[in-house]
Parts: sequence; C-alpha cells; structure tokens
Amino acid sequence: MSVSVVDTSVWVDFLRGEAKAVARLDPLLADGEVAVTGPIRAEVLSGSSSSAQYERLRQLFDGLVAVPDPHALWERVAEYRFALARGGFQAEIVDLAIAVAVFAGGLRLLTRDRDFQRIRTVVPIELDLF
Repeated sequence: MSVSVVDTSVWVDFLRGEAKAVARLDPLLADGEVAVTGPIRAEVLSGSSSSAQYERLRQLFDGLVAVPDPHALWERVAEYRFALARGGFQAEIVDLAIAVAVFAGGLRLLTRDRDFQRIRTVVPIELDLF
C-alpha cells in the first residue's frame, strides 16, 4: 500500500461507524498510511461534537502524515476553479485546495465525494472513490 490522503467525507462516515468507511480506513491507520491536508484537518476538527472528541481527533491527526501546502496553492486553486467553471461546474474551493495538495504530493485521495471526479478533469489526481 501507499500513503492516502483521507478526505473529510470518509472521516465523517468513519466516525459515525459506517461499515464501509471503517473497513477502508482501519487498515490504513494501522499501517500508518494515512495523510491529512490542512483543509481536511480543519473540516473534521471543526465538526467535532465535543471538546473531548476535538482533542482525541487533534491527537490522532498529529500522528498522521501532514501534507504541506504546495507552492502557489491559491493561484492554482483559482486557475482550476476558473477552468471548471468554464465547463459549467462550480467546484468548492476547499476541495480544490485538497486536490492541488494531493497532486503536488504525488498521493492518492480516498474519498466518498463524487465532486472529485469532475475536479480530476483539471487536476489529475489518483482517486480512490467508494
């Protein structure tokens, strides 16, 4: 296996105990093959249901591979969003920031968010969609 960036959509289902998400994420966590971007970290932590959960997740994320923001991140996000909009798709800025970081890091994105299929038309990321 190789390191995968795990998208917020997977984390949400995992934390809810959804069987498919647990089955996909548990082995990656056990093998230390999970990475996280700043936007994903912010999305998941800010959605915590309590201070205790926030702290547990913060500690978990502190132990994961941190994907750095690539050079010219926001310029690239703007460029890709512009290209997608010309094709009739209004991508979320956070999703584009995740895709740019994943691509720059040569990583794979594990997600349940089908919007990344459209994003992949301009940001050629390796996508593991389930």
